[in-house]
Amino acid sequence: MALAELGLPWVSHLVDLRVHAHLTPEFLAINPRGLVPVLVDDGQVVIESIDILKHLDTVHGGGRLGGQDDPLLTAADDAQTP
Repeated sequence: MALAELGLPWVSHLVDLRVHAHLTPEFLAINPRGLVPVLVDDGQVVIESIDILKHLDTVHGGGRLGGQDDPLLTAADDAQTP
């Protein structure tokens, strides 16, 4: 949704977790932690939903998605950290 909101072109790739596609050598070459979602933006790999949103906003959005200091994104990010 963030990609569409920012009007960015993108290509989706299905990663079927039921058949452990996130653990294949091809996927682990992109993300050695085997986690989804993953964004590859100009060669930079970004994982974790909140980090992806922050990256898109910082690099492409100019703060339109709330910015790095958005309290909701910060709270969601803090909730992911053990």
